[in-house]
Formats: sequence, structure tokens, C-alpha cells
Amino acid sequence: MRPTARFPEYFEVLAPQHIAEQAWDGEPETLVAGDFDTSGRWAVDNAPPAPFLDDRYSAGVLSDSATSTFVLATSPSDLPGENFAFEPDAKAVELFTPDANRPSMPADAIALYAPWHFYGEQWGIYVNERLLGGFAQALATVTDAPLWQVAPLAHHQVLEHEWVHFAFEIAGTELEDAIGASRYREYSWYAYGQPEPSLTLGPLEEVVASAAEVLFARHGRRGFKNLRPKGYTEAVGRLLDHCPPGYSEWRLMNTHPEEVLRHLVSRIAGRAMRTYRWGVATDDEKDQVPLHWVGDPAVAPFFGAQPKSAGPPTIPRFEKWLRRRAGAEIVEGEGDHRKARLPGAPHPVDYDTGAGFLLRPESKQFASVLALKNIVDLYQHVAEMKSPRATAAAE
Repeated sequence: MRPTARFPEYFEVLAPQHIAEQAWDGEPETLVAGDFDTSGRWAVDNAPPAPFLDDRYSAGVLSDSATSTFVLATSPSDLPGENFAFEPDAKAVELFTPDANRPSMPADAIALYAPWHFYGEQWGIYVNERLLGGFAQALATVTDAPLWQVAPLAHHQVLEHEWVHFAFEIAGTELEDAIGASRYREYSWYAYGQPEPSLTLGPLEEVVASAAEVLFARHGRRGFKNLRPKGYTEAVGRLLDHCPPGYSEWRLMNTHPEEVLRHLVSRIAGRAMRTYRWGVATDDEKDQVPLHWVGDPAVAPFFGAQPKSAGPPTIPRFEKWLRRRAGAEIVEGEGDHRKARLPGAPHPVDYDTGAGFLLRPESKQFASVLALKNIVDLYQHVAEMKSPRATAAAE
């Protein structure tokens, strides 16, 4: 396996050249879901998890850091605030700071949405700590506000952008049900990046997603609206104005929303659509999207992200983890029992499958044999599909 892609220290950003700009002259190729390597990092031998994005963005978000799942803090009182020491990366700050000589990086260079149409259990939003820190500092500088105040806002703002991509996958799924044919995959590969010259030379979906950032800046979300500093909405719009085409035309959702959405949904459907009421996800739907932190989990609370505690895994998921991450061989035992033969273990570990999930006594036994800290550590490894061998080597 090749080394995992590293985000370049600096590169000049040009208008994205999307794979979707290719002309479609036949059936789409069969896609193979990507996968994580034994360290919990995205394996670059597989297709990038957002086929509709510039692959430079994907390579940056899925850097050489392992991923962990998280949930959003629900109140500013859950944040560590100004007492938390965080130093943003100077090169990352530069990428998001307006410069007349080059476009700034958009939200999709900080986080990406991996659609379930392509990635099954590994779908969700992946947020890069280093790049988010750079973006937050750029916003803090423009608004003249402290970083600790802007950091959770910047994170929510980026998520609002990615939730729009999620909403259009929902729209694509509904259209597939109505039409009775596959559409979202074809749109992602072949139509996402096609310009609509009367509106923008960039992707229409990014117009909608970028406008969602401004809408969040103007109104806030849940308990975080009171954190917004003076001039925050104007700062968000200013940074977007320096981004590549599509992202920078966010004002089209103020002036021509019906036209933007009509053209966009027509591309997903593969036929002319008169309606434009698509691409909106409710808060309950947003809460269902798995969130993945790419970076140090200890830093996540500074941005309003709380590590997600995992519970006992189901037997199918646990056995998948045993085979793929722990290198175990699983054999049938008596009744509902099975045995896991683990590398280096003198005896197989017996466990009961009758309950449908891994029982606590057996969880303790597996944690001990695999040299993990405790059963919570075991559950977290299984939830993140992380190799216990990689953890032991790192320590």
C-alpha cells in the first residue's frame, strides 16, 4: 500500500478541475468503496470519498492523521473557551487568508462529505483539525475576535456547507425512487462540475452550500448564535468572495435561487425539472450524519466537537473488526458460541453471540488479550475500525 496522501505545506489554488467535467458517453464505471488502513487513515489506493470534489481537497482533508468519531457540543458552556491553548498552523492560516494573487481555499478543503451511495458504513463528514484551525484564525483576524470565540463558529459554518451536500444526496435518493433508476452516482461523476454559463462557471451545488455558510453566519444555530462577533456575516461573505467559482457566487441564492436549484436538480435527475424545492435537510436529519475528526481528539473540544463514546458493538461489526483489524480467525464453538484465534495469543477467546452484541465479561477478556486499556477503549477501536496493533506500536 502506498503512503497516505499528505496535505502539501503550500500550493497555489486554481479553479478546480473536477472529474465530473468529463463528457459521459456511456454507462458509469463500477465504483468500489474506499477503506481505512490499519492505522485508521483513509487508504489512498481507493477512490477518494467525495468523487465530485477536486482530489486536492480530498487529499488535504484526509491527511496523515487518524480519524475519530465525534458529536457536536450543544451549548457554549460545553466549550473549554479561552483557557484552552491552541496554536494554529501558519501555513494553514495562509491558505484561507484573502490574497489578490490567488483564490482562497473553500470549506471543502477543510471538510468533505463522503456519500453513502459510495462509502456505506464509512459515510459522513470528515473534518481536518489543522485546516479548520487555519480557517478559524483567518476568520478571527478579519473579525478582530479571539480565536476561542470564533473556532466553534467556524466549525459549525463548515458543517453547514457539508450538510448541503448531504441534503442533495437525499434529493438524489428521492429522485431515484421516483424515476426508478440510478441517478446520484451518475450526477456525482459526470454532471456535478459542469458549469451553467448563465449563472456560474463553477459547480451549482457549491453555490447553494456556500450560501448556507452565510445563512448560518447571519442567524446562528442552536445555542451558538450568541458567540457571533460583530461583523461575522460580512467576514464570511468576504472570505467566500475570494474562493474559486461556484463558492464565490453564493449571492446567486439571494438573486436567482429558483434558477440555481432548478438547474441543479435537473442535473441530478438527468431531465428537466420544474420544481426547485430541494436540497434542505432538517436538524434531525443533520444529526444523523456521522461526524469524523481528522486530527488530535484532544483538540476537538476547542472547536465544539466532543469525542463520541462507543457502546458494545453488534456481533457482525465486532467480527468484521476482529478479522480486518485484529487479524483474527473465527471458528464455530458450541451452540451460540464462537472462538477467535488472535495472533500471538496462546489460546482462542470464546464469546457468546446469542445476545446480538458483545457481552461485558467477554469484552474485558478481549481488551486484556489485545493489550487495550479497558472495554471502553475496545469499543472505541471497534467503532472507529482502528487496529489495536497500530495503537500499541504508537504507544
